[in-house]
Amino acid sequence: SPREERIYTADYVIDATGTTHTPRWMGAGGLPALGEMGGFRQIFHQIPDVKGGDRIHFLGKRTLLVGDGPSAATTLVDLLEVASMEPHGTVIWATKSRAEMPLPLTQNDPLTRRDTLMKKVNLLVKNGHPRLQYSPVTQVEAVQHSLANNKFQVTLQVNHETQRLTVDSVVANVGSRPNAATYERVLHPEEPGIFLVGAKASSTGDFFLTEGRTQIRDAFRQITGQPDLDLYAEASAALDAPADSPA
Repeated sequence: SPREERIYTADYVIDATGTTHTPRWMGAGGLPALGEMGGFRQIFHQIPDVKGGDRIHFLGKRTLLVGDGPSAATTLVDLLEVASMEPHGTVIWATKSRAEMPLPLTQNDPLTRRDTLMKKVNLLVKNGHPRLQYSPVTQVEAVQHSLANNKFQVTLQVNHETQRLTVDSVVANVGSRPNAATYERVLHPEEPGIFLVGAKASSTGDFFLTEGRTQIRDAFRQITGQPDLDLYAEASAALDAPADSPA
């Protein structure tokens, strides 16, 4: 049955579970804001389907968006498009940024669509948007969800000054974190034979497939004891070989 517990043995364990389902907290220092854990299910932590299935939460509503990366930028563009459809639609965008522009740009960014998105959002802030209230140097101190009216009471620290507001929806695009629960009752991730790959093992804020390939290459080098092993190079050579070449 699906609920049946089993024990498996293996010589090696490769953990590629990622971080998608373990969002970071939006309070100061990465800690939960007061009330955030209690209202976790009512807060959008991934990029919501603003123009589709989640539209009812944003159309004509007042929304608080927290975050200062590409995910928040993606959400913001959609939120402003939907907010412009109704007279009461507004977006409050809270970031920790102290810079003149909210989103840092990567010089010669290899991801052209990301570069275009970041520049577009910076321009929206610079030129001003009638439905956008941009709030830099801001931390979320508390967020309380009320079942009575389905609204959030939010306390912000804006440049060390306290502000309180009421919003209909909260979107926390503040990133994700590794889920250590995988090893709480099983194995320690630093034990020999356990390899972390993917975003969960990334040492940087951004994760690219090239980094993942390097992690997998290094893992199999350790597993096989072959320091020069490169599975990707071998796969590429096989794909480039003429069709009538011997296998």
